[in-house]
Amino acid sequence: MRASTVTRYLLIGIIFPFLMQYVAYYRFTGNYLPNVFSEKSFTEFYENSVFRYRILGRELQIWTYHQLKAKNFSRHVGEMEVYSKRLDVMDPNADKVFYFAYFILNTTFTILTALGLLYLFDRKSLYHMNERQKIFATSFLTLIICITQFVVTPYDVLAYFLEVLAFTVFVSYMQSNKWYTMLAFCALISIATMARESSALILSFAAALYFTLYGFQMWWIKKLVLPTVFFLITYAGLRLLYINEPIAIAEKFTWFKNVDFSHPASYAGILMTVVVFYLMAKATTSQMSKKLMMNYILMTLPYIIVLPFIGLLIEFRLWVPLLIGSLMLVNLNLKALFVPGKEKESSKHPFVSNPPNIISTT
Repeated sequence: MRASTVTRYLLIGIIFPFLMQYVAYYRFTGNYLPNVFSEKSFTEFYENSVFRYRILGRELQIWTYHQLKAKNFSRHVGEMEVYSKRLDVMDPNADKVFYFAYFILNTTFTILTALGLLYLFDRKSLYHMNERQKIFATSFLTLIICITQFVVTPYDVLAYFLEVLAFTVFVSYMQSNKWYTMLAFCALISIATMARESSALILSFAAALYFTLYGFQMWWIKKLVLPTVFFLITYAGLRLLYINEPIAIAEKFTWFKNVDFSHPASYAGILMTVVVFYLMAKATTSQMSKKLMMNYILMTLPYIIVLPFIGLLIEFRLWVPLLIGSLMLVNLNLKALFVPGKEKESSKHPFVSNPPNIISTT
């Protein structure tokens, strides 16, 4: 590995995410979500409504906290009284160590997400990006992740990392067509669903890639049946764990809050939505990437349409999975994934050097 690559991984993949999350957690205070900064209040909140199904991040947060407590880490943060006072405003039972567990968990997965992107962009068969492009693309996403930490959760950044990892495995499957790669992809979908149900977006970018390369064909739809089944089984299984509780699809109906123009948050949420789609549209660099981006938006329409009804647009983090997908897709070398002979014979394809001959009748 070259010195420049090691430097990039160290500075952009590790140090920069760490510093940005340090600023987000210890130079600002997330004031959006109250009563989640102690084990008791955290458990009460995350074992209700739709949050109870997001078990992976919840259990990792509790495990991290217990590990820190077991090592008597509280004596290291005990002197930081200013931090405990600012948290008391948000949670009367706030625990400095529990807050630090949030920082450890989300910083770790921010670093892993950044390293995952750098590794993905370094695959020369898939990406023709120079070092500057790799650095700024990864840094941009890191900043977005850290800025959206004003909503502190144990599962968002974990879900981002799993999305990047699943994408990496899926493009490897498209190149190799190995059964065990598909099995790994299916396993990642199940794991990601235990973090957050937005894991369905992983299926969206898989479908967008196939549809862009080959059009609407049954052979690739059949390939996505197994991953879809893994998602559905995991999704249903999580709800069966709480069979005695009412099934929750979302925390609450949010449409009227999103269009309540007497509140500045409504304007901010709508404007951010416009900015997100503007960024996705302007990120394209060629006709093929534009086509891929349009297909990606098409495949994610269920998420996009439902989001204003079950999520608050002011929570910019809800758009981050789409931005991650766009970032990975827009510079992707589709030719490296294309298999000649799979395209429709009746149509010309930009990657086919000798398209099928059309017999002339004149």
